[in-house]
This record gives sequence, structure tokens and C-alpha cells, in this order.
Amino acid sequence: MKAVADDPKFLEAAPFAGAVLPILSAGAYQGYLTDPDQLAYEIIYPTILDALQGNLTAAEEAANSIHETANAMVDAAQ
Repeated sequence: MKAVADDPKFLEAAPFAGAVLPILSAGAYQGYLTDPDQLAYEIIYPTILDALQGNLTAAEEAANSIHETANAMVDAAQ
């Protein structure tokens, strides 16, 4: 939340967050997610790991896989 990020008390409590606050305005709403952890740890992370290990042939293949699997997760939740 931008209101929290703009509060000086936030930075006092979490000084490590100072490095990412300048890019906060570039963030985008991810959509209707019932489980953001599932998106990060079960969809994005393993797919990127597969791409880095050469199990996927192209970056586009990884991006499409993430896109399709994430959309299926959202569709299943509605």
C-alpha cells in the first residue's frame, strides 16, 4: 500500500525496504489472486528454474507457461 510505504515509521521499522520503495510506483495490480504464494512458488519459480536449467527451449515458452497456468489458477478460483 502506497500510504504505508509513504509513512516514515514504515522505513524505520523495515529499513531493508528502502531499496524497493523507489520502484513502487511501477508496480501493477496482479489481478484476482486467491493464493499469491501459489503463483510465486508453484508456478513462477519452478518455470523459471526449468528455463534456467535448459528444460524449456525459449524464454517465450516459459512466459507462455506462466501465463497459461496462472490464468488457469485464477479461472479455477472464480
